[in-house]
Amino acid sequence: MKINKMPTTILLLGFSWLVVILGFFASGYLIISGHKEFNSLISGLSILLGTLFLALIIRMFGNAGQILFDLLRETQDLKSLLKQMDCHSKDINQNINRITAFFEQIERHLDLKK
Repeated sequence: MKINKMPTTILLLGFSWLVVILGFFASGYLIISGHKEFNSLISGLSILLGTLFLALIIRMFGNAGQILFDLLRETQDLKSLLKQMDCHSKDINQNINRITAFFEQIERHLDLKK
């Protein structure tokens, strides 16, 4: 089965990675530039946690969008399947009517011979 990703989901996934990478660089810069001061360590870790949380939220929105995209695609597939089944059932109904008419014709023909 081919898995199609919604373009917005791919964009949000890439953006979440960008946020994480920038958060690592920013927190690393604050920790290193503070020369092991406690405030710079706390600031760096809080920025890191904040960017990880932001990346989590971005991915959550991307996943929710992908779920909606897949659901819409599945409903479209279901609609086309139902249309095909309706068409086949109409064909079967026509064939049953033809067979019924054929047997009624045979029955009338046999009744005439009596």
